[in-house]
Amino acid sequence: MSERWGAVTVLGAAQFVMVLDSTVMNVSISTVVKDLDTTIAAMQSAITFYTLTMAAFMLLGAKLGDIWGRRRALVIGSIVYAIGSGTTAISPNIAVLFIGWSIVEGLGAVLVIPAIAALIADNYSGHARVTAFAVIGAASGVAVAVGPLIGGFLTTYASWRYVFAGEVVIMAVVLLFSRVVRDSGEREKISVDVLSVVLSAVGLVLIVWGMLQTKTWGWLLPTTDVSLLGLSPVPFLVAGGAVVLWLFFLRQRSLLARGRPALLDPALLRIRTLRAGVGSLGLQYTVTAGLFFVVPIYLQLTLGLDALTTGLRIFPLSVALVLFSIVGTALARRMPPRRIARIGQLALVGASLVLLAAVTPDLNTWQFGAGMFIAGAALGLLASQLGNVTMSSVGPDQLSEAGGIQGVFQNLGSSLGTALVGSVMIAALSTSFAANVAASELPQDVQTQVQHLPVTIDDVRPVPADDGTGQGLFFLMVALSVGGYSSAIAIAAVTAKLAIGWRIAVSTAASLLVAGLCAVVAGPIFHVLNGNEWSIWLLASLYVFGIVTIGVGLHPLIGRWTTPALTLLFVMLNVTSSGGIFPQNLMPWFFAGLNTFWNGAAWLDAVRALTYFPGQAFGFDGLRLALWATVGLGLIGVSHLLTVRRRRAADDTVAATPAEEEAVVAA
Repeated sequence: MSERWGAVTVLGAAQFVMVLDSTVMNVSISTVVKDLDTTIAAMQSAITFYTLTMAAFMLLGAKLGDIWGRRRALVIGSIVYAIGSGTTAISPNIAVLFIGWSIVEGLGAVLVIPAIAALIADNYSGHARVTAFAVIGAASGVAVAVGPLIGGFLTTYASWRYVFAGEVVIMAVVLLFSRVVRDSGEREKISVDVLSVVLSAVGLVLIVWGMLQTKTWGWLLPTTDVSLLGLSPVPFLVAGGAVVLWLFFLRQRSLLARGRPALLDPALLRIRTLRAGVGSLGLQYTVTAGLFFVVPIYLQLTLGLDALTTGLRIFPLSVALVLFSIVGTALARRMPPRRIARIGQLALVGASLVLLAAVTPDLNTWQFGAGMFIAGAALGLLASQLGNVTMSSVGPDQLSEAGGIQGVFQNLGSSLGTALVGSVMIAALSTSFAANVAASELPQDVQTQVQHLPVTIDDVRPVPADDGTGQGLFFLMVALSVGGYSSAIAIAAVTAKLAIGWRIAVSTAASLLVAGLCAVVAGPIFHVLNGNEWSIWLLASLYVFGIVTIGVGLHPLIGRWTTPALTLLFVMLNVTSSGGIFPQNLMPWFFAGLNTFWNGAAWLDAVRALTYFPGQAFGFDGLRLALWATVGLGLIGVSHLLTVRRRRAADDTVAATPAEEEAVVAA
């Protein structure tokens, strides 16, 4: 038994170190800044570059595992990682720490992380593989949860340097016992395509860097002086990264067509089980990263708790994660992985509701502890299944590539979680701070100084010269609504037999086109828009996208009733709930209620804030638009599944008819 579970013990220890590193640095950042006589900005750059290093070379690290052998890649990566940790532990300044932690450790991690996933799949099969992946998932969860405890304790009572020295010791143990890990995969005698490495690195770096910078630059509108065409650089970075990755996949198909080895076989991403596994894994890491970003920051910066006490507050999550990783492994004998994963996802939604209801200024209630425990249970159930689902969907020769894809989605999920939650938290804190200052009894000059507001206040902002009533934006919303639902009907009919990806792509293109036409007509022709044209166009595109996707999703479900349904939802109710010239408090109660969450009112409020109240936040309005778009995508997904079922049922009926006729003839 000891030999059987020796491999997962060694690989679990390596996984623990991979995840522990970032969590420790996050809680120790202020002490490191003081010790190295550097700045918070420099430390944040080091943390960001560590993530970018892994994003850039994860696929290369997976391919090197095929060339060198997976166990050799684990050994080499562990040595490189230990050298980086040792360099970090003795670093006298930020430059040495940057080299040791951000670069050397990151390069070691891109070899170790894919190798761990591939070697687990190579060493275990059947239910033992489920258990082994559950151990790896639990190791990751425990590292995330106890990282603040370990980092807080050592930082408070000793030195942050001991954490990295301890990592050297653990990686030395991994190297010492690496022989117990079996590697039955054959080495590939191939060369690595340099252009593929460059394209994958540039594409992933642009996307990850863009998401990480949302807290500084903003998602859409610039929150600093850094801007491009009046917008935040973030959407341009993410879009640029997506284009480069598209070129990367074109390159891979070209290499395979010529009989040359690719860095990543695009056919892997057509495996439905693998897509579901890595997608759910990315979602899990999004939630985990977001949760462990906002809770420690609130506990330490708002409540003033030390790192050790913060770690104790989130300890219930760690306990539940380990416990339910074991429970998930036991359930796998009686339930399919999909059902266990769905239970975990539903539990995660329930945990979010409990945590939302348990929000108090001090977060020191049993309800908060229960919410953290339920969240840990949900993550434990997911961790017990997702790794096995992903790696079991490919053959032995593709384990390293699948491990690389898994590592990429972990990285993207973590970056997205930090970006989303960080952006929402910063926006909420800024809005709350400004509102509380305005409501305080401070003298006006003090309030102005604190809020950095101009001393002169204009009570009325002039409307555009050709829009004397100030209702041009309202009529633009009506035009967008009509254009959106008209496009939805046409797209639903034309794309009914296309794949779901093409339906979404056509819906996106149509939304951009309709929004662009309306913006051109309203701006340069009728002069309704008074600046911020690019921002208004993007908001209009999101608004129209929600209408189009809902129409495309509804059409297979309700058929000819789609047109009256869209007319009711997005013309009649949008016009009335937006209020026109009347504010919400002057509307009839029914339409005032709709105004709170309807997408037309959301778009109009956001664009009016842009046009007439520069600097006013409209994050809630943007969130409403995004939620409507999400509903539309969900409807397309549901209608697609129902259509597939109907086709399969029809095919079964057609196949059964000849069999029945043959049986009658035989009788």
